[in-house]
Amino acid sequence: MSTPFQNQKNSTSPRLGGENESWYQPGPKIAEAHHSAAFARFLIGARGCGKTTFDAVEAIDHGWHHAGSKILVLRKTEESQAATAIETFNATYTKCGDLYQDSELGLFKKWEDGKEARLPSRAAVEAWQEFLKSNPTKTQKKLWLQTEGHRLCSWVLFRGLNHPQIAGNKLRSFECSMIIFVEADQLTRDNFDMALMCLRLKDAHGREHPDYCAIVDTNPPDPDHWIAKLEQATADGEFPKYRFWHIPMTDNAHNLPANYVANAIATYQHNPAMYRRMIEGEYEYVYNGSPVYWGFRVGEHAAEALPWPRGAYLVVGWDFGTNNANVFSAYFASDETEYWWDLLELTASGSDTETQCRAVLAQLDGYFAFCQDRNVCAGVLHFCDPAGAANKSTGSDLKVLKSYGLHPGYRTAERGLATTLAIGNRLLEMRDQRGAPVYRVARAGCPTLVAGLCGKYRYPEKGEPGYGNGQPLKGPAGDDIDHVMDAWRYAKINCLRLANEEHGQAPMVGVLAGGSGFRNRRKRR
Repeated sequence: MSTPFQNQKNSTSPRLGGENESWYQPGPKIAEAHHSAAFARFLIGARGCGKTTFDAVEAIDHGWHHAGSKILVLRKTEESQAATAIETFNATYTKCGDLYQDSELGLFKKWEDGKEARLPSRAAVEAWQEFLKSNPTKTQKKLWLQTEGHRLCSWVLFRGLNHPQIAGNKLRSFECSMIIFVEADQLTRDNFDMALMCLRLKDAHGREHPDYCAIVDTNPPDPDHWIAKLEQATADGEFPKYRFWHIPMTDNAHNLPANYVANAIATYQHNPAMYRRMIEGEYEYVYNGSPVYWGFRVGEHAAEALPWPRGAYLVVGWDFGTNNANVFSAYFASDETEYWWDLLELTASGSDTETQCRAVLAQLDGYFAFCQDRNVCAGVLHFCDPAGAANKSTGSDLKVLKSYGLHPGYRTAERGLATTLAIGNRLLEMRDQRGAPVYRVARAGCPTLVAGLCGKYRYPEKGEPGYGNGQPLKGPAGDDIDHVMDAWRYAKINCLRLANEEHGQAPMVGVLAGGSGFRNRRKRR
């Protein structure tokens, strides 16, 4: 007998519609999730990546193989089901062939336009075919469908948490064999845990169901969301029966309308955080307010890791203080074009300048041990804010650095904050002759920096400290993101020619910029 969907946990060719039909062509990660035997499968997916079709296919497959199954499709509000998930389920039923056409005398039946549906199981189909051999009357057929049909078929039920049957603590009174969480980021961890307790339904024969399982379908929330934390706990071994997939939109491009991906990229290109979520399918913070570095494009500028460009200068940006930061970068030129790649960040709270010096030296002697090889690295340059030269009761920060053989340069010419922030955005906008961005950042080495560039480093909104003063949000109100962003900025405004070219400044002090002498230039470590 042809099946509506071959069992994905055992098959190698996921298809709906039987052996000879292959309308369903999921992307690679969706296909892998179909084959997984995990108890709970989490699909953390971009827009249009195929999550809801996956849900429908799995529900049909589950109902076909296990007579008497009940699949609960759960989301926060029941009203939102009709326009999205139910519509996709109905479209999937149609593609499954005649067996899934709603009729008066058929095993498949829908109520309330699909809010509830009776799905054929293999056992129900076999019993129905056997019953029809007795040439029953129409009345007898209806009675059989309402009794044996109900018992042997499986069921899909769409519910919202505001439904009176399962609102709040009433979830515990519901029984099912599969539960599908749609837009799970809108639910709480308590909702998830309580709903899992519903997986106790017996099969059509009164036996324990052989395949209790859950699917969690969501767009990526922020990294502090309970789903993200659950993924980390799973990675740490706490939940061995859970599996997570992050699914980019491009995985499903072959199933989307022409130009859908290109139009989506254009839509989110100016919002790096939403690009990360809705295009790449990854967790990211979404911030209120206006980003400082609006020129950042996560899809163009960010890479998971970056190689060391042979012959580049290693540049270290410094921000001093109790909460301090450093950014290590590769700075090089090719065909008269300057390139800047940020490779590694160091951040510390409750620290001091001496501890910061030790941490930087440890990286220079470890991660960047090659920096003394002039065949690989042209030299090491350090840059900081001029405020680092200010005298303090314990001596200036620069004196502490000097005691460790570190001699950072700094720009003495007065330039306003707005000008130096603009230099950063000019860098982000610049492209080389091939159209590639000259700025890149490694996500793995610079997670805080990437968050800042994605919008965490922003201007304050009404009611926040500093609102209306034209300066970025600082200190605890901004989660102290300004420290790593200052370290990022100080190095660039001292090295890059583009500040001179774009803003009419005096020559930059960096080697590649052709400057005539940043401070202590020959003493650089």
